[in-house]
Amino acid sequence: MAKRTRKQGWGRSTGKPAASTKVGTTAPDTADDSAVAEKKGRQEHPLVGNEDTKVYPFTVVPPDFDPSKHKGLKKKDFAEEATYFEYRAQMAEMAAKAFRVKAEESKAMGSSKDRAAGKRLKKMMVKAKELRAQLVAQGVDVDAFLGETETDETDES
Repeated sequence: MAKRTRKQGWGRSTGKPAASTKVGTTAPDTADDSAVAEKKGRQEHPLVGNEDTKVYPFTVVPPDFDPSKHKGLKKKDFAEEATYFEYRAQMAEMAAKAFRVKAEESKAMGSSKDRAAGKRLKKMMVKAKELRAQLVAQGVDVDAFLGETETDETDES
């Protein structure tokens, strides 16, 4: 008999079916596009479902369509299948550009630990600039203070 894993519905130590799962069932359906869009706060394009046949179904992607603001368009929203596939290709190209940018950033910044350290350093640098501006506004000679600190650190080593 093949060894079953917990995902397949078998209990961890008893060798009996787990009480909360049914053997042989598949995972529940994942959220569809509209549920994901609503979670992100996107809404349908105002022309989707329009009664005017001159406007809907689309013969071209609407010029004011913004994927960050609107839910994704479906095949039924287009008059021709070719137009739908052009739209999908356009969305894939946008995603590919975003991945290329992430790849370049990853090459430049190194591993995820290095990027996290870089982000922390950036935050500290911003705070240091704010503190410096605050001290200068109070009339403190920051350059002289930092010069003393650097010489103190070199004397200790």
